[in-house]
Amino acid sequence: EDLGKDILEIFEEIDENPISAASLGQVHKGLLKGNKQVAVKVQRPGLREQITLDLYIVRNIAKWLNNNIKFIRSDLVALIDELGTRVFEEMDYLNEAKNCIRFKELHSHNTKIAVPKVYKEFTSRRVLVMEWINGTKLTNLEQIKKMGLDSNELIAIGVNCSLQQLLEHGFFHADPHPGNLLALNDGRLCYLDFGMMSEVS
Repeated sequence: EDLGKDILEIFEEIDENPISAASLGQVHKGLLKGNKQVAVKVQRPGLREQITLDLYIVRNIAKWLNNNIKFIRSDLVALIDELGTRVFEEMDYLNEAKNCIRFKELHSHNTKIAVPKVYKEFTSRRVLVMEWINGTKLTNLEQIKKMGLDSNELIAIGVNCSLQQLLEHGFFHADPHPGNLLALNDGRLCYLDFGMMSEVS
């Protein structure tokens, strides 16, 4: 629906069962025409409307608390507004695609970092199509060892990259948990999920 085409016009095949799922969406493995393996991130239907309603309710509760509970010194409404801004940024897969492309460009010189290619022509506000990258989650230490990789070296790559993001680029991956980082066979560290990025100065 979002891409305005029949699914079979874009994909040779797409797995019905997701390989991972989270609160905002889920990821399916697919094959584009031309046999390019891709990860297809699809947002849950009706999510934007549901979150808008939830934030409206929570914002009204925060407003009431600020007006009626005197010992609360924080501006709860401002906190909810900031949360809402961040959630809507993360729900916009066009924004995530733009973040991924920028991150890839900034780290293109770093031979120890991998970032998947975005297929912009198949990406919309609720669908994100990216290059499929085979890798191992950093929490799977046994598999990393079998691959002949040093987990301490992978940690060092991640720490160095984080410092570079913070101190050099000012564009920071704000959600680098183990599910968003993969160890690749060639020893590179692959970053995934660019919905939560921060600008630092």
